[in-house]
Amino acid sequence: MTSKFPHALPRSLVALTWSNLAAQSAEQLSLAATPIMAVLLLGAGPGEIGTLAAVQSLPFLLLSIPFGLLADRTSRKRLMVTAEALRMLALLGVLAALLTNHLSIPLLAVLGFIGAVGTVGFSVAAPAIVPALVD
Repeated sequence: MTSKFPHALPRSLVALTWSNLAAQSAEQLSLAATPIMAVLLLGAGPGEIGTLAAVQSLPFLLLSIPFGLLADRTSRKRLMVTAEALRMLALLGVLAALLTNHLSIPLLAVLGFIGAVGTVGFSVAAPAIVPALVD
């Protein structure tokens, strides 16, 4: 069976595109949900919200270049899987803290930082893996 499109995209590239969309969407939801949770559940003020935003942005500033080097020298797929696992653990940590009534601004900041580290790892590995997926 032939495709209607003479140059259909490889399945692996389509899968990467969807996984990247899901990962970026999850990150954007996290960036929006964190300050909302901090305000509604913890009574955070503007200073604390600013601190949370800064802490969630630090990994992009500090780790983009080192993770780019890592993506060039190791398995990009492994880096992406590890990054997503890290983000999942951070999210589960927030959920566990919420369910056990241990959520705090410092814990939210630490878990936000860890989640953002995962985002940076995925974000640098995803474009780097494209040449391996396309002829």
